[in-house]
Amino acid sequence: TSRAIFVRTPSGRTALIGAGPDAGVVRALGTRLAFWQNTLDLVVLTSAASGASGGLPAVLDRYRVLHLARFGPDGSWSFESALEDSLSQQPDIRVIAPPVGAHIALDGVILYVRSTRHPAVIEITYGEATLAVSTSTPIGVYSLDGQLVK
Repeated sequence: TSRAIFVRTPSGRTALIGAGPDAGVVRALGTRLAFWQNTLDLVVLTSAASGASGGLPAVLDRYRVLHLARFGPDGSWSFESALEDSLSQQPDIRVIAPPVGAHIALDGVILYVRSTRHPAVIEITYGEATLAVSTSTPIGVYSLDGQLVK
């Protein structure tokens, strides 16, 4: 199971928050994206820990990523080496390192990384609705405007 969140804006732009522990995230993305879609507008890493970002090299090998937002410190030598190899194949990718608490806007959808410590907390806001997701949230259970939803 992949510990990643896929977001599609009303205009069709895409974001992946986290990349899961391994290449299984690519399989999961294949169920969410059209077979011809090979671009992700944004990937947000809340941690370089292998459980949260181990699948990133596989994502970068399979998809063209326009922006990569990295929060927190670098990961292990092996992760950083694999990431560097994958990034070298995408010279146009824009890598940014915003501070915790930064808001990232993508077509009216606001991603707010409240915390990168385990558990990481991310809020996704569109219009009046805010969905809060934590890396410790059971899969399929979320907080929407302060109410638990499944």
